[in-house]
Amino acid sequence: MKTHPTDATVRGVARVHDDELRGLARGPAARALLDDITALPPGPAVRPGRARGYASRRPLIVSAVAATAIVAVGLATLTDRPDHAENPVRLAAAVKITRESNYYEARIVDPRADQKRFNAAFASYGLHIELSLLPASPHVVGTIVFQDEDERARQSESAGAGIKMIYDPACRTASGGDCSIGLRVPLNFKGHAHLSIGRQADPGEPYASTSPKDAAHGLAGMTVARAEAALARKGLRVGRYNVYWPGWGTSLPRTRIPSGWKVSGDGADPYSPGTVLLPIDAQGPMPPDVVAEMKHEATASPTVTPTSSP
Repeated sequence: MKTHPTDATVRGVARVHDDELRGLARGPAARALLDDITALPPGPAVRPGRARGYASRRPLIVSAVAATAIVAVGLATLTDRPDHAENPVRLAAAVKITRESNYYEARIVDPRADQKRFNAAFASYGLHIELSLLPASPHVVGTIVFQDEDERARQSESAGAGIKMIYDPACRTASGGDCSIGLRVPLNFKGHAHLSIGRQADPGEPYASTSPKDAAHGLAGMTVARAEAALARKGLRVGRYNVYWPGWGTSLPRTRIPSGWKVSGDGADPYSPGTVLLPIDAQGPMPPDVVAEMKHEATASPTVTPTSSP
């Protein structure tokens, strides 16, 4: 059979060949990855030119034959070959999973990848781990910001065989803890876990997880008006105002906040891209509607202690 001139080149760089891949591209992970590849819209024709020193974000046009080869090569690294530990998988460049002696180590590669690609990577190993994406401030993008497990997984954890997080001590969450940048899953893990990864937020989208490194500092003792001016000089504006009375706090619109009230604490937490949440110490009586809100919340949730000023 006549082959294309590039076939020899492809065979030369491939780590595995056709006879090694029979039957590997039939599982759910293979189908998911193939669907992702073939679903890409055709891009405009590109004239041959000088290669640039960065990877293009333009959709890649992949033929059916090439797509099959990509799926097969990706799945070949998932088999239990002796050199598996030396060849970690990077399924769709979303997550890097390496098999160690008694656990899998997974690290996030691309926090912007589609959720299906994360889940397909874990499913390839028979792991019931689902990943979702949550908007996060810049310093916690790509880290694990939320974790939930079923009863079986929690029992494994109490027995010392649960999922262990990999932390980055150089990264801090809003609560002051180390950021999770990966996880270690026992080879015999049988429970179900749901993890959320911080992703870049869209314009105007509030963050679900933040880092103090993204906060605006140096506002201690300032009035609301002065703080707004200082933030504007940093290219920031207030996206939300939280006002605190003794024993209670709530969010209020700017029109209800006197400019002379003082900022509570030293800084403002990140709220959304380009905006912050400004905490304010109330210097006047609690308005009737806020009193009603506090009483309603206390009645609806009698075990919840009202929030105090930070």
